[in-house]
Amino acid sequence: MKAIQLATIAWFTVGIVTAQATPRPATTTHYSAFNVSLVVTVDAGKTSGQTCKFTSTKARLANKEILKLLADAHGTAWPAGAKLEYDWDSGQVIVADKTGTNILFYAGTGIERDDVRAWLAVEWVSGQGPVDGSHSYNYPGADSLTFHNEGRMALFYADSSQQIDLVATGENTRRLTQKWDTYGNYTTWADSESCVAFGAGLTYMSVGDVSVKGTIKASGSGLGLMPGGYNAVAPPPPPPPGWTYGGTVLTQRPPPNISVQ
Repeated sequence: MKAIQLATIAWFTVGIVTAQATPRPATTTHYSAFNVSLVVTVDAGKTSGQTCKFTSTKARLANKEILKLLADAHGTAWPAGAKLEYDWDSGQVIVADKTGTNILFYAGTGIERDDVRAWLAVEWVSGQGPVDGSHSYNYPGADSLTFHNEGRMALFYADSSQQIDLVATGENTRRLTQKWDTYGNYTTWADSESCVAFGAGLTYMSVGDVSVKGTIKASGSGLGLMPGGYNAVAPPPPPPPGWTYGGTVLTQRPPPNISVQ
């Protein structure tokens, strides 16, 4: 029996490294395009005489701004065409070159260099919700599922003059399709993540009590099985019809070379 795949990444204490010289693979084969669109709201009140007028200003954070923050933290400019991706092999956001497969920086792991620290962590399933869709018990077969989960992100940047500390949580809609062949081998996957997130009581450019809201999205496809853990299992199919012979009930057996859990 196939298990419904629901990739989960434990919310972790980010492992800061000094130069990202860890012996990780320099390439990825399972990745999704990653897009962030956030609006940060900051207090900007003014006092005139005996009256204080409360206002606010807004700043936008998208892929371009986050790539610059990470480049500043890394101490070097990214090559032309560098982009943010979600790497399913390592379970984190990365900076990749224009090919999409060569990893330049593990943003989830983060970095500490001189007086600079930075990371961008994303968890697509911080809380599991209901599932819609269908799961096939056929070989070949497929899953076509929509998960309604909780997701969250954390963006941190600090140097000698400023600090950004943003955390946002919200509903993440995951749409996942997986296919397998006659022998139960996974052949293709396609996945999209769309998290509408909000957070408050945060810090932006060293100003406190700010809020952030927006979307964190990923979309991709590939061959084989999409990496990730299983924490939702499809119920077993109805038992096959049996027949009686001489008082003994005989049941059908699965085809050869197919693993049944």
